[in-house]
Amino acid sequence: SVPVLVALGMWGPLQGGSIPLSVYFGWHPVMMCLAFAGCMASGRWAYLTASLGDDSIDRRRRLHGIWMGCAVVTMLLGYVAIFLAHLPKKQFFGYNFISGTWIAPLKLVHVWLGYGLLLAVVFQGILGTVKLQILNATGERKFRFHGKLGKALMSLGI
Repeated sequence: SVPVLVALGMWGPLQGGSIPLSVYFGWHPVMMCLAFAGCMASGRWAYLTASLGDDSIDRRRRLHGIWMGCAVVTMLLGYVAIFLAHLPKKQFFGYNFISGTWIAPLKLVHVWLGYGLLLAVVFQGILGTVKLQILNATGERKFRFHGKLGKALMSLGI
């Protein structure tokens, strides 16, 4: 799968790879890829498919929530990795606070899209939790845009 290939590219004995596991930067792309292409894709599949031997919607919702919760945690670990990688040089939000310079424009777009996506995924996770609580308490289906927003966020992350 894609997360395995990204891990191989970071840590494997390849040109541009061979990053030691102790280097924080290498964990950033691996964890982000695992979150979006691994956990989120599995969460979407768990919700949509009835081929797990139990086709009940409650079971599928529970599996969906577990996978998506794992995705949020994994994504946040990916952010922590890049934060720790940039901490020694005091580079945050695409700005180097020591030299007083911005990173290259294309990298800056990556940084700011990443922050926006990170916040949106956390919001989506909270929204999904509240949506399920309301559904379980009242039977009412709220936040019907949750599925469309999830697909958009997953696509942007991949």
